Amino acid sequence: MASAGQIIALRRPAAEMDQVLRPEQSDVVRLASVKPKPQPSAPPSLLVEDLSLSFGSIPAVDKVSLAIPAGDIVALVGHSGSGKSTLLRLIAGLERPDSGRVVINGTEVSGPNAFVPPERRGIGMMFQDYALFPHLSVLKNVLFGLRRVPAGEARERARQALDRVGLGGREDAFPHALSGGEQQRVALARAMVPGPDLLLMDEPFSNLDRRTRDIIRDETTAVLRESGTTTVVVTHDPDDAMRIADRIVMMQGGRFAQSGTAEELYQHPASLPVARFFCELNEIETACRNRMIATPFGDIPAPGTAEGTPVTVCVRPGDIQLFEPSVGDRTGRIISSQCLGETVLIHLAIDGLDRPLRVVAPADGAPATGRTVGFEVETGKLLVFPAG
Repeated sequence: MASAGQIIALRRPAAEMDQVLRPEQSDVVRLASVKPKPQPSAPPSLLVEDLSLSFGSIPAVDKVSLAIPAGDIVALVGHSGSGKSTLLRLIAGLERPDSGRVVINGTEVSGPNAFVPPERRGIGMMFQDYALFPHLSVLKNVLFGLRRVPAGEARERARQALDRVGLGGREDAFPHALSGGEQQRVALARAMVPGPDLLLMDEPFSNLDRRTRDIIRDETTAVLRESGTTTVVVTHDPDDAMRIADRIVMMQGGRFAQSGTAEELYQHPASLPVARFFCELNEIETACRNRMIATPFGDIPAPGTAEGTPVTVCVRPGDIQLFEPSVGDRTGRIISSQCLGETVLIHLAIDGLDRPLRVVAPADGAPATGRTVGFEVETGKLLVFPAG
């Protein structure tokens, strides 16, 4: 967990406004161009140092620091009120910090010595509602981001941007005639066409149905990868974060609870709230006895844990294996099951537990309700956290 003032360096392992431009930037790269990945020693594209902002007595962002290399995609996640959207607004210049600073490509844009207005930060921004102009056509919405570019060049670049997001044939349509997914693509094209140094996205997929969301998210990721644009995405959806981001930063109470790759946060959560955010859990309250933690799945060694220390043992529904029991195996009884398509959600009653365990098993060959089955979990799949 990051302490106050610690910089989290996010590196790869091995009209409010829809887009904000730097007016004098006339030689920006086109949407479809590819920016080479920087060397590991390159300075960060975005640097945030000890950034804080309070609303009254409530700290919305509390001394957070991070560094993002050029071309990386970083997701800020957390529940409502965690501070993720406020941090995005601070980076954009839509809020002034109480303390700390924001540096974009080596230039301080917020801090004790400077405050650069949003329209001069060289960033693009996508909001949750896309902020399209209803009285402008698709093409003119995209052209809005190129007001200082010669008309002929602007039209060519806008059409290329629309082609890249699959809307080359809809340039004369108006926003009300587009689906939610198409509106999201227009907003992405408009934010990307000026070639921003940094793209900020606030809940960009939340208004889409699940099937459309998966398609648009994958297409958006492809555009960001191709352009090499440094991107910060705010989302409350762990699936979005894990699928789109190189690194994930989870916020809680205005601070960073944990930072890392999707695999690191999922497999090695630093706290119970982080574990809960990324997956449903079976939670079992127990305590340390004789340097061991007793669980329905077997005892876990707990060297260094004080006798009687209360703990919460967690196991994911998909990590519980069911099988035909033999003598001496741990057993439970299936009290209900629900078909989820390719999988089945099973409720497994076990002696000594107040609540049944939730188990996700393949639909093919799933045991029937009422059967007694054996169960087990690999010790390494059990997560143990301090109680409370």
